[in-house]
Amino acid sequence: MRDLNPFLAAGGGVLGYLLVTFALYKIALNLGHDLPWLAFIPIANVWLVLDLGGQPGWTVLLLFVPCINIVELVIVFMAWADICRRHDMSGICALLLLVPLVNLIFVYYLAYSSPRYRHA
Repeated sequence: MRDLNPFLAAGGGVLGYLLVTFALYKIALNLGHDLPWLAFIPIANVWLVLDLGGQPGWTVLLLFVPCINIVELVIVFMAWADICRRHDMSGICALLLLVPLVNLIFVYYLAYSSPRYRHA
């Protein structure tokens, strides 16, 4: 069995990253965030999701603490649930982010739907 070409794997990772960051950039623009360009910076985009979701931004530091970073994943999920609520959807819709490939479609759906509530 042949191994996957490392350049192909890296290219797929970069492509996936860019797809998600462009959608996050559009979501931040739609919600009226002052710094939507943070979507393209690796750790800052997590802070951007937290800020859009109304969660405390300092919790992004929990990503760097072993075993505690699972708490941060729950907080980020709660932020995505609040972003869904701002788009007049149920917070349960954030569960779609856990399904591979469906999450890309759902993030773009959020990006191109109009929010009901803008960022404070």
